Amino acid sequence: MSEINLELSFAPLAQEDVQLEVDYLRENAGSRVADHYIRSVNRTAALLLTAPYIGKMCGFRPAQFREIRRFPIHSPFQKRLLFYTPGAAGVRVERVLHGARNWAVFFQ
Repeated sequence: MSEINLELSFAPLAQEDVQLEVDYLRENAGSRVADHYIRSVNRTAALLLTAPYIGKMCGFRPAQFREIRRFPIHSPFQKRLLFYTPGAAGVRVERVLHGARNWAVFFQ
């Protein structure tokens, strides 16, 4: 049986979301917390690669966003969500947003 290699990718906006949060955490909580955040994001994304349909469907109306799912980042950052698209080739993280935000405005 051949091995299936799935790919994990971050859209440019998701990369920007992560970097903004890292910058904020470094400035306000210190490097240890910011580094822990990066590890938590990567750990969560790796989990999604092993179980791509674990996240809840978002139900966004525009056709290009209908397949997007959401899943919380590992503790203690579970109030932040990874918005991602699973596919045959792997998982693409589209955005990384705080759960209290109005996510629909980011997917119009």
